[in-house]
Amino acid sequence: MIKELEDYKWFPALLRRYQADYIGSLVSWLDIYRPLVPVLQELTDTGKPELIQDICSGSGMPAIYMQRSMKKSSQTILSDKYPDAGFLSSNETEYLQTSVDVLLLSPQPGICYTMYNSLHHFSANDQKMLIGKMALNKNCFLFAEILHPGIFTMIKIVLTTTLLQLFTAPFIKPFSLLRLLFTYIIPFNVLTSLYDGIISVIRSGSINHYRNLFAVLSTNDFEVSVCHYSNWKGKVIYIKGGPVRCSNN
Repeated sequence: MIKELEDYKWFPALLRRYQADYIGSLVSWLDIYRPLVPVLQELTDTGKPELIQDICSGSGMPAIYMQRSMKKSSQTILSDKYPDAGFLSSNETEYLQTSVDVLLLSPQPGICYTMYNSLHHFSANDQKMLIGKMALNKNCFLFAEILHPGIFTMIKIVLTTTLLQLFTAPFIKPFSLLRLLFTYIIPFNVLTSLYDGIISVIRSGSINHYRNLFAVLSTNDFEVSVCHYSNWKGKVIYIKGGPVRCSNN
């Protein structure tokens, strides 16, 4: 299956970072993941993980946004196949500088895993394998997707990666003159973002796709569920997994 440019090893790290910074900034500005804060809070309160590991982190902005929005949160570890070497770690957030390939990941006890807008990068078999490993090892997790199939989504992504990016490029942090060069003068950043955005929509999955794919993964003591929420900013599909909460009768 055709892949996004940023998934190839030969793709320039600078352009990969510019794409990640733009997407991360956009979702933070729009508070797209705000409704997921109580979902992650409940998962961590129930599962009581020692830390949160975000996978396929990119810029890391969505994971950092979530951590800062929670009332109480475990330390967050960011990780990626192509880690951001310029990330400044803190007491609350650390970016692993070793490459982490999600398909080779072995979930570890005491860790809650998160992933924001990256599940569509993988095939259906790989998606099922990844979620299956989380369920088998009983790791709580939250994976969110802001893309789904449809002509409206395609139009929105085309406008977001072109016109909106041209308007917002000077305001994306960290500020970079090279970003402006590759956005306005030699628009490689716009072209690669447009291409990857189109491929992302083509590869995205619907709610029914994920529900059918993960339906068999729940057990008596661990539940995998597919949910969504919609507002004027768009629709977000999220897959969550955690211990089944017992009710008192």
